[in-house]
Amino acid sequence: MSVPFWVFMSSAMFAGAGVYLWWRLIARTTTRFSTPWWIGTVLAALVVLSAPVALFGQFAMPMGFQRVVGWPAWLGYSFIIFTGCLALVAELVRLGRWLVDRRRAAARGEKVTRRVLFERVLAGAIVAGGAVLTGVSLAGALGTPRVLRRSIAIRNLPAEAAGMRIVLISDLHVGSLTRHDDTRRIVDIVNAQNPDIVCLAGDFSDGDAATLAADLAPLADLRPTVGTFFVTGNHEFYFDVASWMQWFPTIGVRVLANESVQVRGVLLAGTHDIQGESQGLGPDVPAALAGRAAGQPAILLSHNPVVLDDAIAQDVDLLLAGHTHGGQFYPGVWIVGATTRTLSGYYAFGDTQVFVTNGCRFWGPPARIGAPMDITVLELTPA
Repeated sequence: MSVPFWVFMSSAMFAGAGVYLWWRLIARTTTRFSTPWWIGTVLAALVVLSAPVALFGQFAMPMGFQRVVGWPAWLGYSFIIFTGCLALVAELVRLGRWLVDRRRAAARGEKVTRRVLFERVLAGAIVAGGAVLTGVSLAGALGTPRVLRRSIAIRNLPAEAAGMRIVLISDLHVGSLTRHDDTRRIVDIVNAQNPDIVCLAGDFSDGDAATLAADLAPLADLRPTVGTFFVTGNHEFYFDVASWMQWFPTIGVRVLANESVQVRGVLLAGTHDIQGESQGLGPDVPAALAGRAAGQPAILLSHNPVVLDDAIAQDVDLLLAGHTHGGQFYPGVWIVGATTRTLSGYYAFGDTQVFVTNGCRFWGPPARIGAPMDITVLELTPA
């Protein structure tokens, strides 16, 4: 398979961050070619290499290799992110110290040893802080997803659909770090909610069906009273989307590929992910809603909430999506939040309501801070 361009860009960015961290934390605090310098340089090189190994490994290496190197590589990736952010904050500390001390230091001739000591203490605090944040975020990623519950009032809701319970999950991302037992745990939580409908909003795999179907096999044990429905995510298209579209029906899951089904008088529609446009399988909201009767309530399932404007234009009652991970961790929460109108949770745009789940697992670095994993239970009520 081809490696997405953003993988090259991300690897280059992390390489630059690694050089900066080495300069700040090693070169500025140790004597060149001393034992501490060599130890720090080797460790820094290993950490910096973790990012391209993790990223390229996912797209260009066998799953067996990914599962051997995945945990150390992705944890190194997390450590770079958190340590890099703390190092940037530390630049403000240095600036403040320089502004306060510049005249005093110039007047008395501040010794180099004092400046080096300051850099060493600051570097130690940065590394320790990065390690703590990596550990805290790991705990958040390995915990149990919270169950969110919300009532959704729908116009013209048929009596037989009143009280219908929809469980929304997305972004399981089975692959190097998420496996069969993780899927089983999610299935058990979903079944405990007594769902009528289970909506699988894409990004359930980071590989093809031949490689990862066994890790998703517990999905066959989902027990909704009506049915389970799946739409593709961008990660299905990164690998072999056709294999997944063929596999899901074998376990009793209906794939909604720009199409719809009738459920107790409500139209449940689903679209392909926008990543599919590169393969001629992009989202087509009007086509997905083609079977809708006049005034009929419509629920649209889409991996990416980017179809929001089309949903509003088509007077969709409820859009269900994932993809954003809620930003997954800071500073991603701020970055993703600045690029979307629907980061996480419930929104309303006129008569179109939206719910975006943070996802039930994680992608890439096993990290969750400020955007906890969730499984969403929505109960339909008459408006």
